Amino acid sequence: MKTGELDKIGQDYLNKKNYKQAVLYFQKALKQEEHPAIRNNLALAHYMAGNPEKSLDTLSSNINLDAPPNPFSHSLAAQIFHKLGQDHEAGRQLDLAIKYFEDKVGAFSDSRRIPDAWGEYTVAIFHAAGALNEHRQVYELYRRWQNYHRHWESSYLAGVAAFNLKRYRQAANCWAELLQKDNIFAGIQRLALAVDQGQIPHFTLDYRLIDQDYILSLVNQANNSGAPEHFRQLANDSTIRLFYLALAIDEESPLDERTQYLRLLVRYGEKWGEQLGRSLLLSSTLHQDLKMNIMAALQEAGYVKAGEPLQMYADGEIRTVIYEQYDVSSGSAEEAAFDQAVMLVKRGQLKEAIQILEPPFAAGKFYVPAMLLLAHLNHQIGSIQKTDKILYMLQGIAHKTHDEKLMLNLVSFYLNIGDAFMARRQLEQIHSSQIPQELRQQILKRLSDLEIERLFQHEMDHYTDDMRHAIEDKILPINPRLARGLKNMPVEWINAACQIYNLQPARRRAEREKQLMLHLQEEEVMQYIVNNIEEDERKLLKYLLSHEGWSQTGPITRKFGSMEGDGFYWNADGPYSSLGQLWSMALVFVGRATINNRLTKIASIPIELRPLLTRLLPS
Repeated sequence: MKTGELDKIGQDYLNKKNYKQAVLYFQKALKQEEHPAIRNNLALAHYMAGNPEKSLDTLSSNINLDAPPNPFSHSLAAQIFHKLGQDHEAGRQLDLAIKYFEDKVGAFSDSRRIPDAWGEYTVAIFHAAGALNEHRQVYELYRRWQNYHRHWESSYLAGVAAFNLKRYRQAANCWAELLQKDNIFAGIQRLALAVDQGQIPHFTLDYRLIDQDYILSLVNQANNSGAPEHFRQLANDSTIRLFYLALAIDEESPLDERTQYLRLLVRYGEKWGEQLGRSLLLSSTLHQDLKMNIMAALQEAGYVKAGEPLQMYADGEIRTVIYEQYDVSSGSAEEAAFDQAVMLVKRGQLKEAIQILEPPFAAGKFYVPAMLLLAHLNHQIGSIQKTDKILYMLQGIAHKTHDEKLMLNLVSFYLNIGDAFMARRQLEQIHSSQIPQELRQQILKRLSDLEIERLFQHEMDHYTDDMRHAIEDKILPINPRLARGLKNMPVEWINAACQIYNLQPARRRAEREKQLMLHLQEEEVMQYIVNNIEEDERKLLKYLLSHEGWSQTGPITRKFGSMEGDGFYWNADGPYSSLGQLWSMALVFVGRATINNRLTKIASIPIELRPLLTRLLPS
């Protein structure tokens, strides 16, 4: 058999990870012909088989000072020396690999004329630099050698380097170049952006390619043994984390598979797993069933105890929820308590009925009709947090037991309280055949009416925000006087300010403005205001005073939140944001000032109030 044929068979075995056979064929080829490339292949086979000493011995003649320059040889030598604990020599070998590569490619005036074999050496160099944790060097070399890459692995490894440097968007850009290679890279790209947005905690990646066969072998080993240490090995292998997370955040992946991946990573991922679980509970996009399973995994790992509050994003906002363990009960004691509570409700004794229903609930005994009634009663008396807690637990029972009757009860509950979003979400989980057609039509009609009301309210909010934006865009000096700031405010806001300060409004607007100017400059009034405004509003005033009384609104928005949703008719419904509150009280004005020849939105305390506020709000 010819040398080339032996070498090719050896490479095939190398690709199949049959290193023993690869060594055998490379040795035969090398015996027939001494060639640096074959020696490199034999050394690589020894290295991959876990024999770094034998690998180095094989490679020695390729890395001698009198040997022809070969970047691959020195890159492999760098990895071998690192494996043997000789990082100084590993770094020297890496430097030689980079030097020889750049000397060679620099001799070509046209990068397209560089031999493909040399173009693929970038992969070997990146593996060597990555082994030494030289993340910045990998990424910088990737950018410097853009015209020389010949293999997709270069882009993957550069993405790993950028990810480890916490430059997640650059990592996503590197991996975007591989979208045609395999569907998994779309998920990996999304993952990088999710980490960038803070939805997933950072972890450091190995410079190892995703090997689905290797992952499957570890999964089978863990499943067969059932040993926690094998599951921990899966969850703490960075490449498996990358692979599992990429699949778990893909909304098109089967929900049961996504659940399996996330539960494993949270339960066995140790401290990082806990951070992952808590972070994903705050996601605005993650499926509610996944969050329920994440809470269970946090509890199984001992990170959360039954009854411990957790922060979770649900129904458009972050809420505090309680993780509870419970039994679905149909015992006679619970039924008797329910019957007694119903009698009390008929007499109008709502609080007494709640007192009857709460003890079984607190003890973790769930009689579903009683819990539905308890949720209804808590909502009636305005105990929203308790209502939400019960509803979340009822949803968990409904989904776990596939109880479509309970789901229909939840649809009815949400319709009654006007929550179209949650009603529709529950309805979508009920098979249409389980609901009589007439009832379904009635539900859809009620849903449609609620959604139209909500849409109208949304359009009104949008319209009033546009009206407020027009006021925000009025010209305002950086150091405005009270008179100028009040002049910019619409009459509705002047009236709102008079209401806030309990001033009997004068008949004419100009007189109302004078009332406000005189009132705000009284020290007793300002002392009362400072004592009674919210802490965030005090902090915002201090922030402005520390910046000479004014600031561009960008930093304010980042620190204290935006005014979006504050509306316009403040005389009827005041603003919610800290900046909006201060503006409605005429303590701060918002407008556009010329800064560096550009109209820039600012917030500024009127100059008459600055000395007084500085005394009353010491830094």
